[in-house]
Amino acid sequence: MTDPGILSRIDRDLSVSEDAMRSAPSRAQAIAEGALVAVEPGIASEAGWRAPVAISRAAWDDCVAWSDEDTARQVPQDETGRLWDVLF
Repeated sequence: MTDPGILSRIDRDLSVSEDAMRSAPSRAQAIAEGALVAVEPGIASEAGWRAPVAISRAAWDDCVAWSDEDTARQVPQDETGRLWDVLF
């Protein structure tokens, strides 16, 4: 994952130093590795987002992911509806 030292290299004004940027993974790399989940452009656009959207795997698993087993245990939901709620 991310080098914890990156946080110590963030400038006081909260801009990220060049050194920290070199060691951070690219968006595409994070998506390929599964750390980020890309959101389909259509639903992101409908929710008002104008730029490409990706959310962390942890946020996806906690707030969006839904299975048939989840539906059997409680009120039926679906991932599209849950994603909409997160994006909106």
